[in-house]
Amino acid sequence: MSFIDDISGIMNYSVRKRDAISNNISNQATPNYKAQVVKWNDAMHKNGDDLKVTNKGHIPLQQSNDSFTIETDNETQVRSDGNNVDQNKEIVEMMKNNQLFSTSLNALNNYYEAMGAARGK
Repeated sequence: MSFIDDISGIMNYSVRKRDAISNNISNQATPNYKAQVVKWNDAMHKNGDDLKVTNKGHIPLQQSNDSFTIETDNETQVRSDGNNVDQNKEIVEMMKNNQLFSTSLNALNNYYEAMGAARGK
């Protein structure tokens, strides 16, 4: 995989996470709504055959743009109305996610700047 593919995967994850957080915040007063969380798939357990390396010193890495899933949050306590959205938790997650996206975008911009400088532009 290339650097661009890696950054693209992170940005896609961030967009999906933003959508899930937005849904959670929008539905915080909806009875019986269960919060959504976006999780990375564990590539080590997903398909072990694809993780073969040619040297024991190599670090196996297999990640694609679909290396995450959207699941129901089973860790947050359910309120009396059946809803389990914790607004404070969602706001913190949104701030962390915004930072992740911003850092990814900066890395992408720096990459293209360096490529332009290498070509003399």
